[in-house]
Amino acid sequence: MLVKDLMTPGLKVVSVHPNDSLAKVAEIIHTRHFTGVPVVGDNNEVIGIISERDFITAESQLYLPTYIKILAELDYSKAPEKTGVPYAAKQIMNAT
Repeated sequence: MLVKDLMTPGLKVVSVHPNDSLAKVAEIIHTRHFTGVPVVGDNNEVIGIISERDFITAESQLYLPTYIKILAELDYSKAPEKTGVPYAAKQIMNAT
């Protein structure tokens, strides 16, 4: 069996760019139930793959796509900026 035997022709391949945020990748993996996404360069050449395993920390088995999604949905309007929580969350959300 070959890869082409399992592929569905005509579908657009979902991919990400190296400068996309981890939040975007996490959203794709979470909502589409993917285990990974190809990373493509400016000429649409595959330069790597980011998988859900890349989002799991070895020590805690923390699944980052879910964590990032939770951070994205939190309402920081009630939290004072002094706490540092919004700043730390923004750093995680904007990481590439």
